[in-house]
Amino acid sequence: MLLGCRCSPFQANSVIEHHLDSLIASSKDEDMIEACKLLKQFRYIDDILLVLEDSKQAITINKAINKIFAEMGRKLPNT
Repeated sequence: MLLGCRCSPFQANSVIEHHLDSLIASSKDEDMIEACKLLKQFRYIDDILLVLEDSKQAITINKAINKIFAEMGRKLPNT
């Protein structure tokens, strides 16, 4: 993927959206599905703004999100 041009954020978001949709359709892991749905709502490329009320759920979702991005060959900053 070409980086640095005006269409790069659109392309990156499209690739991530496709990956999230594929995971939602194929995964049997409820935490992974929930993380994908949250990412679809509260993400712009690798910027994620998400507040969860339960710390145990937050840790679980954080691990799932890191796994999702690792599967795409990306590492999230500051996680």
